[in-house]
Amino acid sequence: MPRKRIIYNTLGAASNRGTIAGVQSMNYDFNLPYQNVNEYGNLGVKNQIVNGQPNINLNLQYLLNNIDNEFKIGLSTGNGTLSGILNDNFSLNFTGFIGKEGMDLSGDIDGLLLFKSGYLTNYAVRGGVGELATVQAQFVCNDLNFNTNTAGFSYEQIIPTGFSQPQTCESDSLSLNLTGLGMSTGDFKIQNFDLSLNINRQPEVFFGENLARYMYITYPIEINMNSEVILGDIEMDTVNQMASGLTSINVILTTPLKKYEIGNCKLVSENFNSSIGPNKTAALSFKSVVGGVNDNLNYFRINPV
Repeated sequence: MPRKRIIYNTLGAASNRGTIAGVQSMNYDFNLPYQNVNEYGNLGVKNQIVNGQPNINLNLQYLLNNIDNEFKIGLSTGNGTLSGILNDNFSLNFTGFIGKEGMDLSGDIDGLLLFKSGYLTNYAVRGGVGELATVQAQFVCNDLNFNTNTAGFSYEQIIPTGFSQPQTCESDSLSLNLTGLGMSTGDFKIQNFDLSLNINRQPEVFFGENLARYMYITYPIEINMNSEVILGDIEMDTVNQMASGLTSINVILTTPLKKYEIGNCKLVSENFNSSIGPNKTAALSFKSVVGGVNDNLNYFRINPV
């Protein structure tokens, strides 16, 4: 009997480091770079050929929890958080599983999506008061296979274990370690945050081959963080001093399950809002750029709480 549809309960995602837990969505797309072949004396094209690396993108969103999904997408913890992905030869294969129609993904598998050589291009974390914090990870891949031959694959072998109940980000479970912003950071209340790590990559295609062998990183790596806070007191500071380049901040963002550290951040903007009724708030925006794996001044680190 033909399948009528595919819905979320039949789907799963994994890398070759293990199953990714708490997945909320898995989106992917590809486009083929066609080039017209023209000839003198003809108005129409003689042919259309694929000339270059096909663009294959994979986008995973999962709940932030204490299972090390970060390791499964190529990141680590501590000082070496980026040590793996900063290696141009480093990539991971990803698999999408399709189970039986109308059943949880706990037994036989009907189909596979095989993403070959996936390189991380964006890692973003979003959380707020009363929200479940989520992670969005984007990859550019070298190839995508749609496979109905599932011999040797059983989801029962890779069901995620140890999944913890994700915690909401209440105001007392979010903290920012900051100084020199013209406001007292000891008594402001974080309402939400949005942190993103962006990695630009350039495909390396060898003559006579259609697919890229590597996806080289184009440095520097850019890190952006935005946060909205409820204000308390102000403190001594000047915008002129902030603009002079003397103010560099090591940001430590603590969530209920992970701690993020960004070295040598610069304050990009502050947007203050006040009106009759609501509390006075400020929207803060920070930016940092990270170099190679030995860059100890500009860094991005993930640690358990």
